[in-house]
Amino acid sequence: MVQGRGKNKGGTKHRNICIFRPMLGFCLFPCSLIHLIVVNEVCRVFGHGLFWICLKFIIRVFMNTINFHTEGDVASISVNERKKISDIVNNLVLGCLHSVIEDGSIRRYLPDKCHLMHSKNFTREFHAWFKAGRDGFQINGGSINIVDMAYNTAMAMGNHVVALIAKLQSREATFRYILPEDCKTISYLLKAGMQSGLCSKGEGWEKICELLNGAEEPVVISYGKADGFPTKEVARWSGYPESWDNLPEKEKWRLAFYQVGFAKDSKVSSEFDCRYKCGVMVNALHLLK
Repeated sequence: MVQGRGKNKGGTKHRNICIFRPMLGFCLFPCSLIHLIVVNEVCRVFGHGLFWICLKFIIRVFMNTINFHTEGDVASISVNERKKISDIVNNLVLGCLHSVIEDGSIRRYLPDKCHLMHSKNFTREFHAWFKAGRDGFQINGGSINIVDMAYNTAMAMGNHVVALIAKLQSREATFRYILPEDCKTISYLLKAGMQSGLCSKGEGWEKICELLNGAEEPVVISYGKADGFPTKEVARWSGYPESWDNLPEKEKWRLAFYQVGFAKDSKVSSEFDCRYKCGVMVNALHLLK
């Protein structure tokens, strides 16, 4: 039997709060240290019910939309939809790892000195640790990013619709683009996603499909604000800011897209193969060996 750590003052409750501190640190990174301290103390005093309310609010505020741009239009996936897709992918991976989580053998891939090594409520605490997505699994002497591994798993196990949604949701690239010849096929896959329930109606997919069907030039995908493309930062504009503002919109687009086109793995194709798309070549299936 695995021996637990000695109880600190507060016992199990104290250890559980420690689990959530990395999650708070990750989610509140844009906030001040004062906010972090205040929310941490609220969790300590009032328990985890209020913590989850705070966490859901923070996710809504700081999770970015996914935006599809043409020269004359933009369509976005809502934050709520991104959160839903993230939950689906996480649950897919946790289901895949169920057997090794239950018997505790997944511990061999955990980081050194991870608090889960001696957890007495391993399954629940592992789920919370995994969904926080801050640490990584230790495989072949290196650390594997949890988020990358999760989306690799979805792309390896899912059909073309699941693979496409996972590719769009993951963020190994700041910007991506779709060539006109791929737009209609990707629109078809997204419509199939709405019919299956993977993509929720009324969350932006309808306008994205309409935009893709009418695209006669490349469609650029950005993560963040809807007005995030084209910008002088993306175009690496070295002139005066006011000279950028005076450029025609078509020229701004040309300069910005020139930089996006050179970015590694920035093209989203309608053709999918068995290669991994995020980070290194590892998915959850490798942890079952």
